Amino acid sequence: MPITALKGRTTANLSIPDLDASTKTMPGGFDGSALRSLGRDHIAAVNPKLAQIAVDVLDAPILLSGEKGGLGYTLLQAGAGIFADVAQEIGFTPAVTGTRFPPLPCRRS
Repeated sequence: MPITALKGRTTANLSIPDLDASTKTMPGGFDGSALRSLGRDHIAAVNPKLAQIAVDVLDAPILLSGEKGGLGYTLLQAGAGIFADVAQEIGFTPAVTGTRFPPLPCRRS
């Protein structure tokens, strides 16, 4: 769900994560000692348009982007972003315990 603030100068996205860490859909596999799989997805992101926010704060009469004579232009573009995500890791380490019996003697008939 996109959210816009500061006259379109900042956008944010919120989403429900899709964590499917099954080995059918995500990379993973046997690493020599265990079976592993990892699922990761974004839940939130914020992306401000820093250059336009700075021009607005300084109250400068500069249009950083627009259209003149049918041609579009961008003088300066600067952005930053922050995001949050969640991850799900599935691991299985087999452990076998038991007693090893000696082989049975062979009978000859």
